[in-house]
Amino acid sequence: MMNNFVVILGPTATGKTSLAESLCKKFNGVIISVDSRQAYREMEIGTGKKEQRAKSKGQSYSIPIHLYDVVNPDERLNAYDYSIKAWEKIEEIWSDNKVPFLVGGTGFYLDVILGRRALVGVGADPKLRNELENLSKDQLIERLDKLDPQKLETIDTNNRYRLTRAVEIASTPKVIPQGHPLRNSKGGLMERKNYLIIGLTAENDRLYEIADGRIDRMMEIGLLDEVKKLSEKYGWEAPGLKTLGYREFIPYFEDKILLSEAAQRLKYNTHAYIRRQKTYFKKNRDIKWFDITDFEFDKVVSDAVESFL
Repeated sequence: MMNNFVVILGPTATGKTSLAESLCKKFNGVIISVDSRQAYREMEIGTGKKEQRAKSKGQSYSIPIHLYDVVNPDERLNAYDYSIKAWEKIEEIWSDNKVPFLVGGTGFYLDVILGRRALVGVGADPKLRNELENLSKDQLIERLDKLDPQKLETIDTNNRYRLTRAVEIASTPKVIPQGHPLRNSKGGLMERKNYLIIGLTAENDRLYEIADGRIDRMMEIGLLDEVKKLSEKYGWEAPGLKTLGYREFIPYFEDKILLSEAAQRLKYNTHAYIRRQKTYFKKNRDIKWFDITDFEFDKVVSDAVESFL
């Protein structure tokens, strides 16, 4: 059936992109990345793009991955803008008679793309932003807890920009602008249903183990040099450098902690992120979950995709 697409989501370290590549080869698919960190240019090692590109390069048939490298580290990208770009790519892939595979772990972005959340079209409010900038982190958390407690459960409360943006969005009337792919004839939100959502998961301890090994490899291939280069070029206030995999090294460069402590902090924060991702995805009952440690799980997933398509 034409105009269908497949979503592959799940927490960090579940091998979403590698699985998607094998499925795309079988079902004539193209990948659209739904990862808020991989959207940043120049951030290769800390976001896992370098490792993924190395794997893809060694394969005989390369699958295109769209929405990598959308903005510079000092630029901002919100879920609304990302959804517009994603739908442009979805329509483009459909026009080529191929199957879009939306792949990533940024649950909020996925929900906006799928029409499950109406938090789109909320621009910056200078007056409100000025007010919020004068609040402490604890005050921002308290305000978000009153406005959108569910969002508070999934957001990184140590990321002040995201915390401020979440409060700003929760405080603003939601409007879906004219021309948005998900705007229905009455001006409301049109949730898309022509998709299959594959969720990859495993026990936390196993995911922690995989994530820690990935971080060790990142350190070996030059993550510290990448962070140093980007901080010198863009400054620590750049939105990209406030994300997981980069912000943990600020105290090291300020001579406040050892490098080993920074790396361990990154591992702990990644574990916490995995838990938050799992919590966020639990609310979506349309997800068909598969445990990556099960025997031949990839074949079972492939059979599910084939049945859907």
